[in-house]
Amino acid sequence: MWYPIAKFILRYRTLLGVFLILSTVLMGVLGSKIQTDYEISRVIPEDHQSMKDLRSFLAEFGQQGNLMVLAVEHKPLFDLKFYNRWKTLGDSIQSLDGVGQLLSIAHGISLGKDTEERKFVVQKFPAQAPTTDAEVAAIEEEWKRMPFYHGLVYNEGSDVTVMVIPLQEKKLELKAKLALERRIEAMADNFEVSTKTTVHRSGLPVIRTYRLELIQRELAQVLIVAVIVLIAVLMLLFRSVTVVFFSMVVVGIGVVWTMGFLVIFGYKINILTALIPNLIIITGIPNCIYLINKYHSEYAKHGNKVRALANMITRIGYTTFFVNLTTAIGFWVFCFTGSRMLEEFGLIAGIMTALLFFISLIAIPVIFSYLPVPKARHIKHLDRKALQGSLNQLDSVTQKHPKGIIAISIVVMLVSGYGVTLLKTRGYILDDVPKSSDAYRDLKFLEKHFTGVMPLEILIDTKEKGGVMKPANLKKIEEAQESMSNSEFFGKPMSVVNGLKFITQAYYNGNPERYRLPKTGGLAPEGTFIFTYLQNTGNDTTQQGQGSIINNFMDSTRSIARISVQIPDIGSNRLSELYAALDSIFLPIFPKDEYNVSYTGTSIVVMEGNAYLTQGLVSSVISALALIAGIMAFMFRSVRMLIISLIPNLIPLLLTAGLMGYWDIPLKPSTVLVFSVAFGISVDNTIHFLAKYKLDLERHLWNIPHTISFTLRESGVSIIYTSLILFFGFSTFIASNFDGTKYMGLLISITLIASLFANLLLLPALLLMFDRVPKRKRHLMGKA
Repeated sequence: MWYPIAKFILRYRTLLGVFLILSTVLMGVLGSKIQTDYEISRVIPEDHQSMKDLRSFLAEFGQQGNLMVLAVEHKPLFDLKFYNRWKTLGDSIQSLDGVGQLLSIAHGISLGKDTEERKFVVQKFPAQAPTTDAEVAAIEEEWKRMPFYHGLVYNEGSDVTVMVIPLQEKKLELKAKLALERRIEAMADNFEVSTKTTVHRSGLPVIRTYRLELIQRELAQVLIVAVIVLIAVLMLLFRSVTVVFFSMVVVGIGVVWTMGFLVIFGYKINILTALIPNLIIITGIPNCIYLINKYHSEYAKHGNKVRALANMITRIGYTTFFVNLTTAIGFWVFCFTGSRMLEEFGLIAGIMTALLFFISLIAIPVIFSYLPVPKARHIKHLDRKALQGSLNQLDSVTQKHPKGIIAISIVVMLVSGYGVTLLKTRGYILDDVPKSSDAYRDLKFLEKHFTGVMPLEILIDTKEKGGVMKPANLKKIEEAQESMSNSEFFGKPMSVVNGLKFITQAYYNGNPERYRLPKTGGLAPEGTFIFTYLQNTGNDTTQQGQGSIINNFMDSTRSIARISVQIPDIGSNRLSELYAALDSIFLPIFPKDEYNVSYTGTSIVVMEGNAYLTQGLVSSVISALALIAGIMAFMFRSVRMLIISLIPNLIPLLLTAGLMGYWDIPLKPSTVLVFSVAFGISVDNTIHFLAKYKLDLERHLWNIPHTISFTLRESGVSIIYTSLILFFGFSTFIASNFDGTKYMGLLISITLIASLFANLLLLPALLLMFDRVPKRKRHLMGKA
């Protein structure tokens, strides 16, 4: 099969070369249109109940999680000069297109009462900027008289305040969103300079933009580091500029095609797909090494370039095909997790790994057919005394102490197994962002002073049209909110109750003692009068923040009440605690047989997604194991050989999982990739070793020890070369700004080094101890 392929490639080398060039140019044009994903990555599938709840909420109440928050600490907070500068900043931001009605201590809303028209009158508060210390002191006193805002824009007795800026994101394209946020950031920077006061910035828009910009920098930064490191390693191994240059050309084609395929499939760059170009470079280089090594070794035998290239394709094509297939399977299994983010990553990474085999198989022979024949110094790397000495040492240890190697491996398995029991699934909305970053510090500042900025929505279905406004239900919502105020998980909850209390206070001319729900009992219930005023006012004049202080917290039929609250970024490991806290508050007040209570919001979806990863991890690893085991069973046609081949690859995975447990490295979208990817890559060495062993066994008259020694020396060079390339390649991920990517690079590097020693020590030991010569061949052993 492979000889006709080799003949075809060499005969039509010019045509194939032109095809590669033109297709790469086309993919480059498509790839230039790639976009970066602005949204917080959602791991859970679309049919998960949490996603359904969020979709239903958005359909009824509109966008959620669009608040940008600026926070400052200043002593005193109501200083005339500082206060006016804070007001000027807010006025400037308010004038920007795409900004809703912002809220701050200089941009509030109060309600006056028009007794003649029997309606409320909306008033800006303060009406104008203060000019004296007395005026700003009066404003401070007035804020203290409005409990509606306490804990919302400032806390009494605290010198910290926030400016809440609603962004009308639905009206803006991505570029306009980013431009708007940058303008706000620039205004905040100017405020910092003029007041010498730090402005803390947070909220989901800020977090999304920070992650987007970090991913964009990440793509270029880690890619450059990977290229530099791999060039250095290749030069060290081959001592040939030509080999290094054209190896990088081959993987460069793969990177360009990757960007093109992302656009073709309609995918965007996110924290996972940003890794694919680096993975293609790292996993593509071994293809070049195996092919070039074989070309050099064939040429060294007979000095015929064309024959060497043909033999290179014929003799290594079969093995390299299955090597790439197993690596691709390590990626493809993520297509079955049900997670859109993992599916996109797995599909493109798998496709490109498979395509890179064909790119390498075409490009290397075509390129080297036009280059001069290798010189003596180019093939000198095949017979390095230090490397051969190391392989001889490994062979000696294996031949003399196979039982000892197996015993040590069992101990490693037992110790690693205990570490696996310590593994935890833990992820955050601001996941993997450096703890030293402004985004992380600002989030923690807001969590300290205002509990948090992550949106959580509680929906209470009264199962009755107009049921929300029934006094009994309003009392229950008030009771629930009071209980929430005593929990560590929640900031100030907002609902229709807050709005009605605010309106009742306004009805009594701003008396803070009247900040309560309207009374409905008695001969002349005050609620009747208050609702008359409210009805005469109309919705347009009771606007505050993102919408009506009444209607924004109910659905159109007034049967579903909404309680909005901000929570800290507690992590998915505490999600069960959050649910328990919510259930302990709401279920006793709103029995299941009378009400439907649900919890949703971006914070819930992200935390649920990280918890969902455990199931995805187990299924992906099992799928990869089953598929790759099937391929190896097909290749070696022996159950014994299948078991022998899997053990050296499972132990490194177990070791890595154990180290994650001991080092408290959690499972999350980035680290969950380690196992399937590392297994798909590490099994490549096993395939190369066993394919060579199987081929040489008959040549050495079924003498297993002698064949193992020969195979180790022959295949060991390429295995060590590729393992070093992969180790240093994945080590470049440590330069990442994302902690998860750093961990991924570290853990895969450890897995691959463990796999190297497992394949050069444990695999030969297992073959010595458990492989058997077929009975029909045993008569040949004595002739060896």
